[in-house]
Amino acid sequence: MAALLVLSVSLLQVAALEVEPQGSTGKLNYSPAIDMGEIPTDKCGVVVMRNEDERLEVFAIGPEDSIYHKWQKVPNGKEWTSWQSLGGSFRSGPAVAKDPAGRLQVFSRGQDKAYYYKSQQKASVSGDFTDFKTLGGKFRGGPVVSRDSEGFLHVFGRGFDNNLHHRQQLPDAEGGEVVWTEWQNLGGLLTGFPSILLDHESLLHIFIRGQDRALWHLKQLPLQTEKSIVQWGTWESLGGVLASSPRVPPIMNSVNLIEVVVRATDKAHWLRGQTASHQGGVSWGDWKSLGGIMSSGPSVVLNDEGTMDTFGRGPDRHVWTKHQYLTKAGLSWTSWVDLGGITSTTPASAVRGDGTLQLFTRGADRAIWTRMQEPNTNGTLIWTNWVSLGGNTKSFNC
Repeated sequence: MAALLVLSVSLLQVAALEVEPQGSTGKLNYSPAIDMGEIPTDKCGVVVMRNEDERLEVFAIGPEDSIYHKWQKVPNGKEWTSWQSLGGSFRSGPAVAKDPAGRLQVFSRGQDKAYYYKSQQKASVSGDFTDFKTLGGKFRGGPVVSRDSEGFLHVFGRGFDNNLHHRQQLPDAEGGEVVWTEWQNLGGLLTGFPSILLDHESLLHIFIRGQDRALWHLKQLPLQTEKSIVQWGTWESLGGVLASSPRVPPIMNSVNLIEVVVRATDKAHWLRGQTASHQGGVSWGDWKSLGGIMSSGPSVVLNDEGTMDTFGRGPDRHVWTKHQYLTKAGLSWTSWVDLGGITSTTPASAVRGDGTLQLFTRGADRAIWTRMQEPNTNGTLIWTNWVSLGGNTKSFNC
């Protein structure tokens, strides 16, 4: 495998010359001859979210299409509860986020292809949820959920027109908790799942793989009126040829710039990030290869140092990782490191309350497995062995 981790052909740079020029804006073109609902996507097996009291909680789909979850008994601990069912019958994997009150809310696509959600009754009380409620709509794939700077949730999904649709929470003018807007069509023509980021100006950014397999970007724009509001801008092509949906951490890096990681058609992971200068302002840099030969898209996390870690599934079914770190000359990356395991889906990664990282993935036995960092005797971080969390789970598109 180590020999495979040397990039031999810069396919992404060559192919980027064939797509719309960098910085172009507007609508994506659509060919009716292509059914984008049949384009393959990555497979995931587990979703992880941190509770308000710093305990990790994982969610998966059981064999009867219900959502199951289990959680750490104490923050940063190694003991977990047993699996518990949240019920329902779903056609997609779960999406999880915290609402303004700190309660986990779980979303998924029902058998009628509408979106449904349920919420913790009280923040950090993991076993007590409301009943499922519907958000309506008709969607090809599962929901993607993000928080804004006020903690309100935004739900995104690919409709049967292959456009990106959006619905969000707003404060209730009459003093209630929240109300939901109607669905809004944001266009875009996706061929996968969106990735959402909240910037340091409290504006949301959306990244998708378009029909041309390029990376496309849409961001909110502030409007200076009597009451400050935001509106969505126009889609911007960032070029490239993507083999999977893009991934960004949910917040910007330590210098308030965006970095996007993708899997390209050469099966390597590639990075495109913003650069900044006093003379030129903020702009998009060139594509840079992170190397590797991957059979899954990336799982990307912003670590406690403000740098990134990216994870992927190799053709040997092992999880491989690469770590970004700061040097005197600037940011650099380690070589790819083999974390082992026999996985059947893209890994999921999370930052624990103490700043260390923890991995989750679905094994070949359909159980969920985990591996985490812990301090060594010399103060460095090492990875523990893989541990099974049990379960009999299904994979889902992601």
